[in-house]
Amino acid sequence: IVNTTSIGTNIYNLDLTLAGTVYVDQVPGYKATLPFRGANSNRLPTITLAQGWSNQGVPYSRPLIHAAGLDDSFSDDFTYLHGKHFLSAGVNIVLNTKRQAVPALDNGAWTFSGNFTGNAMADFLIGAPSAFSQQSSERRIYAHATIISPYVEDRFRVTRRLTWSIGTRITHMPLPRPQTGFVSLFVPSQYNSAKAPIVNPNGTITTTPNYSPTNGLIINGVNGVPDNFVNNNNWYLAPMTGFAWDIFGNGKTALRGGYGLTYTRIFVNQDCAYNCGTNPPFVQSTNLNNPQFPNPGGTGTAAATGVPSLYTADTNIQATQVHTYSLSFERQFRKNWMISIAGLGTGARHVVGTWNLNQPMPVSGYDFNPAINPGNVSVYTFAPYLGYAGISYMATAINQNWNALAISVRHPVGSNLFVSGNYTWSHNLTYSVVHVYNQHQYHGNSSLNTPHVFTTSVVYGIPLFARSGGLSRTLLGGWKYSHLSTIRAGLSLTPGLSVPQQGLAVRPNVVAGQPLAGAKTVAQWFNTAAFTRPAAGFFGNAGTGILR
Repeated sequence: IVNTTSIGTNIYNLDLTLAGTVYVDQVPGYKATLPFRGANSNRLPTITLAQGWSNQGVPYSRPLIHAAGLDDSFSDDFTYLHGKHFLSAGVNIVLNTKRQAVPALDNGAWTFSGNFTGNAMADFLIGAPSAFSQQSSERRIYAHATIISPYVEDRFRVTRRLTWSIGTRITHMPLPRPQTGFVSLFVPSQYNSAKAPIVNPNGTITTTPNYSPTNGLIINGVNGVPDNFVNNNNWYLAPMTGFAWDIFGNGKTALRGGYGLTYTRIFVNQDCAYNCGTNPPFVQSTNLNNPQFPNPGGTGTAAATGVPSLYTADTNIQATQVHTYSLSFERQFRKNWMISIAGLGTGARHVVGTWNLNQPMPVSGYDFNPAINPGNVSVYTFAPYLGYAGISYMATAINQNWNALAISVRHPVGSNLFVSGNYTWSHNLTYSVVHVYNQHQYHGNSSLNTPHVFTTSVVYGIPLFARSGGLSRTLLGGWKYSHLSTIRAGLSLTPGLSVPQQGLAVRPNVVAGQPLAGAKTVAQWFNTAAFTRPAAGFFGNAGTGILR
């Protein structure tokens, strides 16, 4: 009987600072009256220059001070060897805290476009901006998460030639909890179209008597909402089983197989605990046209209110399942030759993905309204949730799978030389979410799909000075030469689209009868004549991962 207990602490601390002139008080005589005085509004502003000039000033995402993660862990593992049984049981407990600021433009951004002199840099030098924008504050999240995971397993000898393992793990892993009342989540069922504004063709809004700027939003820890928004998926069951069989009982032929289910850990950035802290009503924005530089407060003309963007997450978000399975045959023949053939794979379910929940819906006969293609009307005048722009929606709704056949040959040649060769055929498939309302439309090869991999290796123990003594053996004996070569097929590529007036389309259409293979030159790796732009109102029918 053996019992092992461990206690540990891991601290991850990231500080991304800026060198040089960063803060307002570093510039003598510089003072600016800003519409908002946020947590980091003492930083110098961001300067955006049109006409090809690089941005200047301080980027809104820096400095990032003390972005820290803390893991306090406890584990206890108990093993008991009793007759034909080897029993294992234990528990793992992890207490996690994440502290990090959510970057916001509370230092302000000036835009110089060349409206006054015809040259953006000249406008900057004379202090003549065309616009100013600022967010009200940069907020800092403190999120807490708990994982409690007991397990039990038994590995027992069924017969002298057969060993079997079976066990399970139960994990309690709720979503991370940010501060009460700190973040808001957009829930489609809470959206009321009667409270929507009028969305103008230019993307600005005209308020209505019933307009609500928080339409569809709920706040964590308020009005009965849990601090982590939902508790639909707190418990996870992870069984496993496997066997090893000495087929002929002579120790030279083995058949092994197994299956196991595991889960990925849910981090703060995998749900709404982090990004949703910048949603209304917590962070406001101001936009001014032709303001006075460097004091925008009380000057300029307030720009028309545009549709705001949101972050949100599925209320059914959960940990990703990873199913792992294998069956292998291994045989030793002649003197020292070993060959193995294995079928193996993984299937991932509920993989995290992000897409635009507010994508305009299909209309009769089209993937989206073809009136969007010319680009003279805002996309979000056709959106299902009027009053908002893109709603970045995080969900665990993507599936992936990888299956392979692996063949390995190993052979030690004498006492100093070992050679091996391995070949793997595999196929990796996934979904690419292009059409939000038909998520399974673009199923194909993953960008990690590598169908053929061949590897050889050689390890040679150099015999020189192996039997000498003293300093010669210490310095010159025992050296080895090793060599590794890998030949691998190319990764799968998905064709993209970049043409004028493409609307929401991101893929080209495939031209019937044209081969995809091209000259494989730098100028034309694949056959560019095999693709054409889709008609207005369509995403394009080119598949996922069809090029290599």
